[in-house]
Amino acid sequence: MRVHSNEHIAFSSNRATRNNTNISKSLDRLSTGLKAGKGEQNASGIAIGEKMRAQIRGLSQAQHNMNDGLSALETMNEGMNNISGLTDRMRELAVLASTDTMTDEDREIAQEELNQLVEAIDETARNLEFNTRAILGETIPLVIQIGSNSNQKIEINLIEVTAKKLKLKDDGEQDQISTREKANSFITRLDEATAIIAKHMTEIGSKMQAIESHMANAAMYESSLTRALSELEDSVISKEMMDFVQMDIRQQGDQLLIKQVNNNMHDLLKLF
Repeated sequence: MRVHSNEHIAFSSNRATRNNTNISKSLDRLSTGLKAGKGEQNASGIAIGEKMRAQIRGLSQAQHNMNDGLSALETMNEGMNNISGLTDRMRELAVLASTDTMTDEDREIAQEELNQLVEAIDETARNLEFNTRAILGETIPLVIQIGSNSNQKIEINLIEVTAKKLKLKDDGEQDQISTREKANSFITRLDEATAIIAKHMTEIGSKMQAIESHMANAAMYESSLTRALSELEDSVISKEMMDFVQMDIRQQGDQLLIKQVNNNMHDLLKLF
């Protein structure tokens, strides 16, 4: 009969304890489907996975940013459509006041309506906001972060479309169509305002298309990264499973050895 020393028993017992701890950690990692913890093994894979995960979250947020940017542009477009409708009515009044079949009293009534339309344009420019920004009453651009890395951005140029900026009203002016001559001249000013409005609306449409394109690219990149991360984590899990099997085999061997030592000691004691 071979009798193992206390050193053999202590070594096997300590190794069994370590295996128990490692097996417990491995089970935790496998149960989550990820290589959790401090990345004791496959540290490079863990680092790559964390970077990819950060990129994915950044891309997701960037898409939210671009959605907000699109909402701002849609709001601007609605405001510009409203102002365009107001200038269309102004043109009707100016054309009406340009004919001599209109009396001065008729022109006065038309002028009163035009004054209200001018004020409506200014109210739209002052009061139309997106998250507190007067998007038709200031010119400081909105900067939209469109990617997960620095300097990946696009600017939305805000516009000021007050009646004065559209050249539809000078300071204190309230007689644009009070005479036939003035009404006829005001039609030319309306032509200029219409051109300005059309230019702004074209720019808004182009910017919307650009952001939609960036959104599609970001969504595609996020999807690709998500698939790559899944494949990386699957490979990490496969390695974890192999390590778990090896640790389990060692654990069973240590337990068998300890059991054999205990049985040998028990048989030895029977001899006395």
